[in-house]
Amino acid sequence: MFDGGQGLESASIDAHHLYNQLREVADENGIEDIVVSAWVITHAHQDHYGFSRVFFPTYKNNVQVREFWYNGVSGNGDTEVKKLMTNNYPNTPIRQLTLGEKITLSDVVVEVMLTPEALVADDPDAISQDFNNSSLVLKLTIGTKTVLMTGDATIAAWDWMASKYPATNGVCALKSDILQIPHHGSKTAGTNAGYDLVDADTLIYPAGSRL
Repeated sequence: MFDGGQGLESASIDAHHLYNQLREVADENGIEDIVVSAWVITHAHQDHYGFSRVFFPTYKNNVQVREFWYNGVSGNGDTEVKKLMTNNYPNTPIRQLTLGEKITLSDVVVEVMLTPEALVADDPDAISQDFNNSSLVLKLTIGTKTVLMTGDATIAAWDWMASKYPATNGVCALKSDILQIPHHGSKTAGTNAGYDLVDADTLIYPAGSRL
């Protein structure tokens, strides 16, 4: 599970809609208990965690979460994110991911392509200039398909990834079949060089009509 919801007037609608989707998938597969193996909070901006204000307290007894994945960077909603996780799921560990780490969850392999710690080690001002660059970037391999989840990673993050993962003999570690367009497709989303390296066949465009 990645992020979730704006958290303003839509929070309640989003939370109940997600639970109904999870319940439907579980029922279709004969699963009694809904279990989220890992809930990723890419970064502490309200439009990426806000609906958990409703979902966590409402459904904490109906939806198990085995781990939260969150590299908390202080500022913005970081304090609230941590409270939402620990107050509602006090026994669920919060895992800080490391660059290059590979995690297998059932038939999904998750590779950590970018962490805020790795980015600021090379570009100390990247996050202070744009908090969106604190986003985790994860690559999922599911069977023969790959998906790159980018949160709101913007230009500095993409410049870093382009330098970190250059194409070698025409192949790049960022190459993915499906790309979640970063930062809702805003003008600071990604770079041409980064998109060329990903070379996706399908784009996920999480944005409202104003974008």
